[in-house]
Amino acid sequence: MSIFFASLFFVCAALAAAFAAIASAYTDFLYKENPAILSFPADIERRGRFRLPFLAVAFALFLFATGLSAANLPLFLFKNVVAAFMLVVICTDFEQQVIFDKIMLPFVLLSLPFFLAGFLPVADHVLAAVLAGGAFLILAIITKGGIGGGDIKLIFALGLYFGSSKLLSIIICATVLGGFAAVFALLFGETKRGEYIAYGPYFAATALLFAFLTQ
Repeated sequence: MSIFFASLFFVCAALAAAFAAIASAYTDFLYKENPAILSFPADIERRGRFRLPFLAVAFALFLFATGLSAANLPLFLFKNVVAAFMLVVICTDFEQQVIFDKIMLPFVLLSLPFFLAGFLPVADHVLAAVLAGGAFLILAIITKGGIGGGDIKLIFALGLYFGSSKLLSIIICATVLGGFAAVFALLFGETKRGEYIAYGPYFAATALLFAFLTQ
């Protein structure tokens, strides 16, 4: 049994290292391709110094845990597709307060095999994506940019993967988590009143948790 665990962890670590290297290199490419939309274009290297180890360690642990717990291959793939993209979103939004279309589009497209295979119910999930995405778009208009376009696309994509009930829970949990983080950031001088708070990482982290808990 110990040989099995060791072998599984070695495979997960190798796959995670490859994923982290590719995802980090792709992120750097997107930064160089789109400097105008970055919040901190002069501080890319410093703000991204922990990205590679974070992606490698987090994805390795997620792969290992889901490899032990997932009941079937579609469930395992679902959990880790969500995890891979959400980890990258956490990095880009924390580093530069941006969620790239070239990350969201493949994430949306990869939901199609799950729909075609019958793993995800089409009607509820598509309706959740459209309604939640539309609601966030309206909020963005009302707040005059208080919600970013990347957040709208992220919520739409999460609706496709999680459906109405789980998406609502994700939004509530992430909003509370982001609110606490904003308060702490204000108290410790990490941000100032009125400054933009990136909520994408909190939506992504909560989605990561819900993906892991999906049965």
